[in-house]
Parts: sequence; structure tokens; C-alpha cells
Amino acid sequence: MKAKSELLKDVVSLSRAAQIVLQERILRDVEGFKLGPTRADLLRLLRDRGRQTVNQIARFLRQTKAAASQNVDSLVKAGIVRRETDKQDRRCVWVSLTPKGARLLREIENRQREALSKAVAGMSEAEIRSASKVLRSLAERLLASAEGVPTEAQGL
Repeated sequence: MKAKSELLKDVVSLSRAAQIVLQERILRDVEGFKLGPTRADLLRLLRDRGRQTVNQIARFLRQTKAAASQNVDSLVKAGIVRRETDKQDRRCVWVSLTPKGARLLREIENRQREALSKAVAGMSEAEIRSASKVLRSLAERLLASAEGVPTEAQGL
């Protein structure tokens, strides 16, 4: 039981460290715009799945439509995403990533990779492979055991 307790403590510590370094610090001020984790997730959604409606974005982010709309509005004002009315159905408005948004997302992901590279720089290949295997297994088991986790999150 002590090993399990230590593992739980270490996973929480790793999760918090990743949140601080890979989210809060890197997203604090990228290209002069404070992005935040939720908006970064929104950009990844648009990159990975293409254009989305605000309703689809709200479901993905697990937000109300009003909250998702506010996030989209902020990103539209910054030129990071754009809204386009559907040509066949004027009631439908699509949100898509702009070239500036795609560049911003690449910059974020480059900074995240750099931070992770620095963190593992002193590890041997064997240690990296071992850690990767354990982390992947843990992530899969955690998601498999969670009820109500959206299917989008299970593609980690």
C-alpha cells in the first residue's frame, strides 16, 4: 500500500508541475495574448477537427454555450479564430482557426516540447522508455476507469 500511496502522491505532483510549466507559464503571454488552458484546448480542437459551431465547442470544453461564445469572441477579437456564416444555412455559424491562430498553437506546442526536452535531458534512453510506458499505461487505466469522461479526452 505504501507504493500505491507514493505513486498517487507522485502523479499529483507531476500533474501539478505539468499544469504550472506547460500550461500556466507558457500560456501566460504568447505573442502578446493571454491564452489560458481552455482557449488552448479550443485551438487544438479547431486544428484537429476543423471548423466547429459554438455548440460543438461548448460540448467539447464542457462549458455553457455562453461561456464558449465568450471564449470565441475573445479569440475573434485577437484574430486567432474567425466566425463564418454557413452559405446554405444562415442560422449556422462556423468557428475556424486563422493562420495567426495556427502559428500561435505551433508556438505553444514548440515551447511545451522545449520545456519537456529540458526536463528529460539528464535521463537515459532506458529511463525515458520506461517512464513513457508507465505514464501511457497509467493514462489509459485512469481514463478507462473514469465515468462520464468525454470520448474526446480518451484519445490522449
